[in-house]
Amino acid sequence: LMCFFSKDSPIVVPEPDTNMIAFTISDYSYVRDMLHEIFQMMDETVGFSSKHFFLVAIDQKSVELACQHGYPVVMWKADEGNLKDAVANTKIIVSYELVMRGFDFFFTEMDVWWIRSPKENLVEFQKRHDDEEHDEKHLYLSGHQNNPHAPNIGVYAVKADKYTEEYFKIAIDVLKQKPETHDQWIMAEVYRLFQHTYDNQEYKLGGTFKPDGPPETPSVQNPFKAKYFSPHEVVADEWPMPTHATLAIHTLNSTPLQMPHGKKMVAKELGVYHGFRSNPSSQEVGPNAAGYYERSGQYRKYIMLDTSTRTNMYSNVQPGRYHDKMTTQWTMALLIALARKTDRILVLPQVFQADMDAGT
Repeated sequence: LMCFFSKDSPIVVPEPDTNMIAFTISDYSYVRDMLHEIFQMMDETVGFSSKHFFLVAIDQKSVELACQHGYPVVMWKADEGNLKDAVANTKIIVSYELVMRGFDFFFTEMDVWWIRSPKENLVEFQKRHDDEEHDEKHLYLSGHQNNPHAPNIGVYAVKADKYTEEYFKIAIDVLKQKPETHDQWIMAEVYRLFQHTYDNQEYKLGGTFKPDGPPETPSVQNPFKAKYFSPHEVVADEWPMPTHATLAIHTLNSTPLQMPHGKKMVAKELGVYHGFRSNPSSQEVGPNAAGYYERSGQYRKYIMLDTSTRTNMYSNVQPGRYHDKMTTQWTMALLIALARKTDRILVLPQVFQADMDAGT
């Protein structure tokens, strides 16, 4: 980790209203056509300019592009041959490094699209921590719209103190023991341990730890309960339902939309991200342009079927077309024709074909 946070000569300083710095983490798959947008969004919408916000880049191309345009960037150098695990777990280690240096901070992933500023929430979080009349809050988590108390680590804020220092220290210890475990599961399980300890309830780490199952559960000396964004403020779901309270949408998608390009397209269709070419001189502009209004090649938008049964599933046992292969073929022909006409990538629907003998 190449860290430029020296309090004697800082490049990035805390944002004055929240007393926080902010960061995101990315590789070139996002940065290639979102570099300007993420810094513009953080400045104009969220309220953290490039004096208060930086990029953690996990590949050389992202670092070079950020430096070319003068954006503050930290390079995370992954172990050779272990890029996947490094990508998944970088935020835990960077978070610990910031806490150890005494920086309160706000983290947001690249696939979180802010439409209103959360600064009012962050200021209230900081004041609540300092107010002795209330329980101190040390960690500000987001959840999921369909499961509000399941931590979503795409967005979180942290007060640097002994509570969060121990939290991230234990998370790193677990990560070292179980390096193939998803970062969200580690942070969520460790938080549940802290929460149960705070409530004087026994808790054992469990679930999908890799390899070889859960590690031994450590003891917690400084337990706490986190504060949560409302699930309607930070909307995280495969089928997000924004409301008047929505601050951001975190696009959670399944194959093939779970890759960076798919998430960008979903965000664009939701109207929360417009997009333009980050580097007009890039050789990738032209045959594979990725802006919203100028896109081509592998970066085209998607089209998929939406029915009364379920998104992108075609049921062949509906009244009026029971086992009618011609209707199925005609539907597919129309979808292919629409995809060609609109220059979109067709996501093939699941076809539900009932088998009465099997009972399905």
